Amino acid sequence: MSDFLLIGERLNTHRESFQKIVAARDKKALLREVRRQQRAGATHLDVNTSASKDTEAAEMLFVIETILPALRPDVGIVIDSASPECLVQTLDKLAGRTGTIINAISHDEIRAQNVLELAAKHQCGVIAVLSSPAGAPRSADERINLAVQAHAKMTSAGILEEKQFLDPQVLPLAFDPHQPRAVLETIMELRRRWPSVRTLAGLSNISFNMPNRRLLNRTFLAMLLASGINGLIVDPCDKLLRKTLLASRALLGQDDFLTSYLSEITPDG
Repeated sequence: MSDFLLIGERLNTHRESFQKIVAARDKKALLREVRRQQRAGATHLDVNTSASKDTEAAEMLFVIETILPALRPDVGIVIDSASPECLVQTLDKLAGRTGTIINAISHDEIRAQNVLELAAKHQCGVIAVLSSPAGAPRSADERINLAVQAHAKMTSAGILEEKQFLDPQVLPLAFDPHQPRAVLETIMELRRRWPSVRTLAGLSNISFNMPNRRLLNRTFLAMLLASGINGLIVDPCDKLLRKTLLASRALLGQDDFLTSYLSEITPDG
């Protein structure tokens, strides 16, 4: 499954339990989180320490310095930060490590320019969230128009297409019951226009403020995969979600010789 990006979302200080780990500088607990996500098949780990702006950079460096020795060489790091200071220090620490991605640029022109300059300098990937100053996009056409602008900016900055990641911005089903379909249509069109550009999304947003969130997450995951998405930001330790991912990729012909499905799914499910 190395061609598919499974980005683990658990190293996030907006999760109260993880914030306590970082605040206490508990390296053992932090490494347990890393190993759990790697065992669950994460190809990248998203690191977000922005819960406290005053300590964000210091906490990010603590996390990065602690986890680097425990990361497999093929597991990338996604730096999830809006702080220029945090990005600069973290990218310097990573020193061009393969698989590094910055999350994310959006409609903020000044931040986008700064991030793209850093990404070009360090030769890392960039996630562009399809949003605008007018607010969250509703239709596929709105998202595609924003994608055209984002693609042009990244290309102009020297970011190779294979290091460009477009996030169609999954909004909660409760916010607009029609927009999940628009997301699926957007992904299909983006894959058609730019086969080398990656599409990815934060899955759990779809179920926010809804009952049985895991059911919605699993169902939408299968639909996103069928639409051609290249990656997801998820909790890889969710076992039912993992099974849905494996089954969906097997059914879509994305699992060579059904290796992943047959090695992880037992006869009784």
